[in-house]
Parts: sequence; structure tokens; C-alpha cells
Amino acid sequence: MQKKLHQILVALLFGILLLPMAQLAVQLFVEPPLEGIGATSVAPNFTWANWMGGTFQDTLMDHATKHVGFHSTFVRLNNQYHYSLFNTALANHVIIGQDDYLYDIAHIKAYTGEDYLGEETLRNRMRDIHDLQEILYKKGIRLMVTFVPGKATGTPEHLPLGTAPAGKQTNYKTYLRLADSLAVPALDLIAWYQREKKRSTYPLYPSGGIHWSQYCATIAMDTTLGFLSQLMQTPLNRILIEDIEWSPTPK
Repeated sequence: MQKKLHQILVALLFGILLLPMAQLAVQLFVEPPLEGIGATSVAPNFTWANWMGGTFQDTLMDHATKHVGFHSTFVRLNNQYHYSLFNTALANHVIIGQDDYLYDIAHIKAYTGEDYLGEETLRNRMRDIHDLQEILYKKGIRLMVTFVPGKATGTPEHLPLGTAPAGKQTNYKTYLRLADSLAVPALDLIAWYQREKKRSTYPLYPSGGIHWSQYCATIAMDTTLGFLSQLMQTPLNRILIEDIEWSPTPK
């Protein structure tokens, strides 16, 4: 009896190990693909050069991993496991703030000034932009700079507890001052966002994403068109929002 039970367990183990291959070969179950943005994986072409260089093996392994049966299901399960039990987001460079708000670490560094490049570096870059502006202007081309808020700068009230306050010196503040001193046309959508946030009926940053909502991106584009129209002294078509769609699922 014990031997038979052992055989059944071994057979069951092999069945589980072979199940992903069977799913890949014959699609035993309908598995929804992963949503969002991700790098596509293409099966490599075998050549003697990429075999000897080791790139064929690495690419083939990556392709096999992303296309094995139940890959999407296991990724979802693993992400949910870490989120529910450890309050951890497995997306690259994403952390969870208060009230389940997601933030990109790079945006937080920009908000606190941790990524500050220094006055000299930023001044040299802005001078290069100014010189390029002069060259393009002679060709009848206008150049402008746009400052866009990251989620931490736009919505700092949900940052994780213990996050450093807004930096006194940041790339944004220095760039904005240098653009004004060098007369480089600059659209400050960071200041615009703070004004718009106070009066907007709709969310400008979704809690579960690290980018603008579609609504915010639309009105920001319209504001950009208005700035360009003034800069070029030319009437431009503007965006008119006639209807708002509340989607039950994230887009």
C-alpha cells in the first residue's frame, strides 16, 4: 500500500511538472494574457556566432520562460502574494504609498531632490538648449521646454510615511530659474498641475498607476497647444472635451 501511494505521488509530481508544457502545446485552459506594457520576446534564430557568444542560449531561455504554459497565471499569483502579504509591488521601481497609492522611485527622488545634478551641470545643459534655440529660430523653428510633474511632485500627500519632504534644491526648480534667466520659452505644467488639482472634478493621477490619467493628459495637451499658439503667434486647433467615460476597469 505504501509503495503504491509512493508511485501515485511520484506520478502526480511528474504530472504537475509536465502540465505547463502540455498547456503550451495544446492550450488545455484559456489563459488571459498579462495586461500593461512589457517587452516582447521573440524566439532567436540560431547562428554559429550567437551560439558561441552565448546570446542564443540567453535569448532562448528568456523566450521559453515568458511563453511556458501558465506563465501569466503564475505571474499574477506571485504579484498578488507579495502585494497582499508583504505590501510590496513587484513592478520595476514601484513602491506602495499610503492608501494603496503607487509611486515610481525616480519620481520620489525628483520630488525630494535626491537626484539633483548640481547648478553647474544644469546651467551647461540649459545653455546648450539656449544655443539650440538660437540656431532653430534662424530657421523659423521655435523651441520650447516643458516641465511635467511626476506623481510624487503632483500628489505628495499619499507618499509612504517617512519620505523626506520636498527638496529645497531640485532639478526642476533650478531648470525653471535658468530657463527664465536665459529667456528659453518654458511651459511649467508642474505649477499648472497644482492649480488644476484643486479645481478638477476628476482624478488627475490614478491611485493604481504612476502616470497621468487620460483625462489629465488630455487637458495638459490642450494647455500645451495654448502655450504653443501664444509662442508662435498662430491660432492652433484646441481640444474640446464633450463627454467623460468612467471605465469600470483600469486602462
